[in-house]
Amino acid sequence: MQKNKILKISISILVFLVLILNVSINYAKTSYSDICIKTDGIDLSNNGNFITYLKKDFDETLTYGVNDVFLFNKLKATNLPSKYSLQDDIKINIYKQEGETCWIYSTNSIIETTLGKNTQKDIEYNKFSINATEADSAKIFNRQINGGGNPALALSFYTGGYGPKTTVGNIVDTHIGDYIAIASVIKGKNSNGEVEYNGGRYSKQQVEIIRNEIKKHIKEYGAVTSCMYSAGDEYFSDEKNYFNSEAYYCDYDYNFEGINTINPDHQITIIGWDDNYSKENFNKNHRPQSDGAYIVLNSWGENFSNDGIFYISYEDTFIESSVYGVYNVKEKEYDNLYQHDELGLREVFGLKGTDIYGANVFTRTTSTPEKLTEVSVANLVDSAYEIYINKTDGELNLNKFIKVAETEVLDAGYHTIKLNNEVILTGEKFVIAVKYKNNYDGVTYYGVEYTGVEESSKEGQQSFWSNAKINEGESYIYSKNVGYWGDIYKEFSTNSNASATTKQVRNLCIKGFTENVESKVEDGELNIKTKGYGIKDKYILHIPINTTKTKFLSNIESNAEKVEIYVADSKINENDTVKTGMKIIFMKDAKEYIYTIVVTGDSNGDGKIDATDLITAVKQFKYDRSNGAKGRKVEDEALIAIKYTDNEKYTAQDLINQLKVYKENK
Repeated sequence: MQKNKILKISISILVFLVLILNVSINYAKTSYSDICIKTDGIDLSNNGNFITYLKKDFDETLTYGVNDVFLFNKLKATNLPSKYSLQDDIKINIYKQEGETCWIYSTNSIIETTLGKNTQKDIEYNKFSINATEADSAKIFNRQINGGGNPALALSFYTGGYGPKTTVGNIVDTHIGDYIAIASVIKGKNSNGEVEYNGGRYSKQQVEIIRNEIKKHIKEYGAVTSCMYSAGDEYFSDEKNYFNSEAYYCDYDYNFEGINTINPDHQITIIGWDDNYSKENFNKNHRPQSDGAYIVLNSWGENFSNDGIFYISYEDTFIESSVYGVYNVKEKEYDNLYQHDELGLREVFGLKGTDIYGANVFTRTTSTPEKLTEVSVANLVDSAYEIYINKTDGELNLNKFIKVAETEVLDAGYHTIKLNNEVILTGEKFVIAVKYKNNYDGVTYYGVEYTGVEESSKEGQQSFWSNAKINEGESYIYSKNVGYWGDIYKEFSTNSNASATTKQVRNLCIKGFTENVESKVEDGELNIKTKGYGIKDKYILHIPINTTKTKFLSNIESNAEKVEIYVADSKINENDTVKTGMKIIFMKDAKEYIYTIVVTGDSNGDGKIDATDLITAVKQFKYDRSNGAKGRKVEDEALIAIKYTDNEKYTAQDLINQLKVYKENK
């Protein structure tokens, strides 16, 4: 009897231990912070920060690198002429920069030349575009006006939907679909006095491959950005009057292991090359070993060198660094841009394993149907992608995802992917998920926003990306090895167990582009169709702020004989902006059809989005919260203007959207 009792107790203890062990196993699951890898293994420099710009034109430590494996798997013969200049094919605009804006001029030049190559049109983003980029980017990035910048910042700013702009109505009319980040090369010398590349990481043959990539891009698509050390007059061919110099060659011995007294301080644009350009044309005290030079566009005006264009030797220390090229630029076609990575690509991280997904959950900003037509992804490694959509809600479930696109291997950079079929979005939320297909050495890499605060502070500098924000429920990652969708906000950014580096991760670089679905209505004999606006209960809805009468009517089709817009009893002029409460009257067969205009965010009809509209939104939200089911329906134009979701009552998401619109128009 005693033995049976002991046996029962022993079995009970064993069962208890097994249960405890099972629970322990469940809670000891691998977490994302356990398998997350920063890109020190694929950056081109020894410390993870590739180029440190110290002069006032550049004050950001950037990490833009490409893994040797990714780059040199592309080894192939390239048939290129010994000499080529974009001047032979298209018009090149010569600029004279004002202030510390060389980085904007260089970025705009590569866009202009790509448009020129694609369309054979003379495009010029003039001073207005430069000033708009300079001022507006300072509101988003952690930078001062006239405080300098770089092309990575400018390209992130533009792909975020902010430019370039023309002088016509302050409109963003250009959409950058794709840009590439070409592997950077900086030259120095080893202990034997021999030239080495990136501290010995690249061979001469590998640098030739990179050089051919630069040339190939220029020939096929347009110019690329680059940088130089402009403060050293002795490197110009005419050091006494550098403005008259035809050639430039900096032979500074860059030290990858120590402190450097010279760093790039000026952004320029490479528009061609000449393999036979004589080394004798350079300063006799600083002369390269071999012939060959890039043809470079400067931003110091037409009085510099030969109409603003000069030569820089292939052997120059910095000429093959900070190289970006654009190869898909078109007119802006989308109506709505969904993004969490407003500041754009800054870094890549990796997860150990395969079957790695990233997903962004978006809340729609309009209650009218819209169609998702394109998705963009950004990465700093070559990668193929599969694109999936959950079009009905924000649930992260592989079984609910619809595969809408798949790509071949794309170059490191930013890419816009057209969907196989347009996806109609009707729910309040939707998900864009991306499968990253770039696994090397057991690690899969993905592009993110990244504050870079820790690295920058070590260099005694600021980080342009330090303003990057992330909220719970925006960006997620998934690994089959871990088995659940991890919210980056919880797994990395606010995880006390995550490393200091990992805590600086922000949102995934995944964006969605939508077009508004046309709204139609039959009102007796009258037929109305709108592009981008909604029509409901005698209201025309979802009209953007600052829309002129001319622009408004261009998006409306009808069979009316006459259409007029009134405020009180007076017609408005063609260039007047439409405001909430105005009446649009359609005349058809001697009958009037009257509709009320509702401008999104403008609750009081003053044509502005200000604190008054925000207060109205707060009051409505509080009213509905306190009255519950008895809360009034959103019916009049004042409340419709601040309504963003399909919910009958005024929700927290409506209030959040109104706050966002208020900030954007402040």
